[in-house]
Amino acid sequence: MRKVILILAGLAAAGAAYWGYIRFSGSTTLEPPRTHSGRELELPATGDTAGRIGQTYIHGAEQSYYVTRDPETRQVTRVFGFSRLNNPPSPSARWQVEKPYIIFYESAYEYRIDADNGLFQIERTGQSVMPQDGRLEGNVVIRVKPAPDSRVAETTILMDDLMFSSERTEFSTDGPVRAISSQVDLSGRGLVLMINAQDGQVEYLHILDLESLRLKNFVQAEPAPAPQPGAPSAAKKAASPSRAVIVQETQPSRPESEKPEDDDVEQSRLYQCVIENNVVIRYGDRIVVGGADQVNIQNILFRSPDPDAPQEATAAESPAAERMDESSSTSSVATIQNQPPSAPLPADAAPVATAPVATDSDDSRDVIVTCDGGIVIQPMSHVSDGLAAAAMAVEMNGAPLRIEQFDPQSPTGTLPLVHCGLLHYDLTADVLKLFRGAIESDILLGGGSSTAGRIETQGPVVWDRKTHQAQIVGPGVVYVDGSQGDSTDAGRIAFAGQMELIFAEPPAQSSALELTAVNLTGGMAADLQGRGTLKTAADSAFLAFGSGNALTAARLEGAVRFENADAASPSSAAADTAVFHFDDHRQLARADLTGDVRLLSDSGHLQTDSAFIAFAADESGAVQPVRFETTTAAALETAESQTSHLPARFEARSIRYDMQTGSGRAVGPVRFVFYQQADPNSGLLTDSWPVEITADGDAEFIAGDDRQIETVIFNRNVNGVRTQQFAAYTQTDAFRCDTMVVTLGRDAADQTDIRQLVLRDGDVYAESIRTHETLKLAHVRLNCEQILYD
Repeated sequence: MRKVILILAGLAAAGAAYWGYIRFSGSTTLEPPRTHSGRELELPATGDTAGRIGQTYIHGAEQSYYVTRDPETRQVTRVFGFSRLNNPPSPSARWQVEKPYIIFYESAYEYRIDADNGLFQIERTGQSVMPQDGRLEGNVVIRVKPAPDSRVAETTILMDDLMFSSERTEFSTDGPVRAISSQVDLSGRGLVLMINAQDGQVEYLHILDLESLRLKNFVQAEPAPAPQPGAPSAAKKAASPSRAVIVQETQPSRPESEKPEDDDVEQSRLYQCVIENNVVIRYGDRIVVGGADQVNIQNILFRSPDPDAPQEATAAESPAAERMDESSSTSSVATIQNQPPSAPLPADAAPVATAPVATDSDDSRDVIVTCDGGIVIQPMSHVSDGLAAAAMAVEMNGAPLRIEQFDPQSPTGTLPLVHCGLLHYDLTADVLKLFRGAIESDILLGGGSSTAGRIETQGPVVWDRKTHQAQIVGPGVVYVDGSQGDSTDAGRIAFAGQMELIFAEPPAQSSALELTAVNLTGGMAADLQGRGTLKTAADSAFLAFGSGNALTAARLEGAVRFENADAASPSSAAADTAVFHFDDHRQLARADLTGDVRLLSDSGHLQTDSAFIAFAADESGAVQPVRFETTTAAALETAESQTSHLPARFEARSIRYDMQTGSGRAVGPVRFVFYQQADPNSGLLTDSWPVEITADGDAEFIAGDDRQIETVIFNRNVNGVRTQQFAAYTQTDAFRCDTMVVTLGRDAADQTDIRQLVLRDGDVYAESIRTHETLKLAHVRLNCEQILYD
């Protein structure tokens, strides 16, 4: 209590002293300061230039952008900006912004991303901020712009939303996607895009569900004109009409000494593109590829069109693209170029000026790709020694893979070109390789609307399109005629070894395969009529084709065999070499045979060194051999029912034999030898004796209805002799005339026998001489005008 009294007394004394000081010094009492509301605060007016704190530029609450520079070069590497921050002044690391944009500056590319709204995970580095992860929504646009001197095409990607990861420079979305450039128009759903932060090139691009991919103007409308002296090479300004060229040379040709080093090519990567699940590729209005399970395009080097040529726009005239342009024109999106470090950044943001890209498309000149799966584009796993050494290639597989051309006679019909299981196409070497799949038994190379020229094979096919040649490993079949769409009536050539095809150079507006020649080795067999009537086989063959893949000639070598399998009149021929000729109606007209030529029929056997067979259609339309004619000395032997009996034999300078009737004509001098069977009671020492007839003129052989020779007529200086050997003597019968008619028949044993002899014209005589060793026993001679002997 005592302490309290002392404290109160001290306070009273201090108060009295302060009061006395005021009274005697004239000072006033202190008053507290007055307060003001926020509306009464007066801020200094802002100037035209923005405030700056380190690398952060502030333009009030409505627009801001943040710049990141390379610490060594001080070049701008990244810009992040927006028109409005919706959650200021919250210190949260997640920012909700309007009209965001992100720009990445690389050595060869510039990537710009724009959207209506965004949510970003912010990372603060010193006095600057940059988005690390984010989500963009509403009219998202990615523009991939190459350097001004680059030949890489500028590309625009349109989406509804986008997820962004700065750590891996990865972009992804599950919504619709459209990518557009001067060469490509892609539509699909779902996107995963990864970019290499070091060089700014694409590391991985995946469209999860590809709806369509259009490659613009990849099909040439007209063949390239011939190059003029001093003009750029036409091959460098136009793609080949037979394929889509992704790598295009667009610079005018200059002397080697004046060509600068192409840094853009050296910095570019080779990519591969994989498209999966029921892939359909339409190449203009010419061919369509269907049934592909997977398409893999390797060693792609993307290039832009010729900078000197008229350029098409690079954004789409679609509702989505129009919304993008409208939103960009009203948004506060800064455009920042890669400026020197001393240059001030623009104080106000401006929209990106984007010219609308024309979506004019021509199905006759565009390549259109659709599938039920997705498309993946990524760098090749291996790097070749120089981009020029890397061959661009396309691989396809299907069950089966079908390549067909559009039928000019039908708006919806197609004609087969290639059916196979696996296809590999080297675009640089222009070499196509075809293989069978696990399901397909054969590879098919189509011949258009007709089966003529169609090839089926089990072995691989290697087709060099530059030299217009193809190598095919058998066994396989080539169809040489037949009706449209039906191979049952088609003539065919089967081969067991290897086939070499030579194609005619196709016209620029045609995709049909035109055969010029086919070379077969390792054995072949042909059915030239399709009804099983004409067949041939040989060790090797060379086939020549005309327009419409019509077989015009065929040269067969090595053990050539020819067969007419008609049941009514079967025949066959053999030779070392045979050349077949075809008429304008694709029917076999003639066969030239050389080297040990042999002709077999039911009426006899003919042998010579050189001959030809003429063919003609019968009443039913089936092609049949009608005439066999030798061009060298020939011998014809008749067929005998018993092998123990010797056949009749004709020898002549040449023989003409009608294979339909069995008749013929021999050009003299001729020799005819036949054998007569001996009577068992005659006393002859032999079972048969020969009869030899010679003539200096011709000999005609006339056959009956059964195609057996019934009459033989010899002309000019005809001589005949018959020698019979008995136990006691030898009898020689002879005759002479200018015309002799021999009538043949069959005896009781069904053997050829002479029924009647007629000798006439000229010095006609007949004589008979009997001798015993050197002793003449009898000699009888008869001279007359005509002798008739039955």
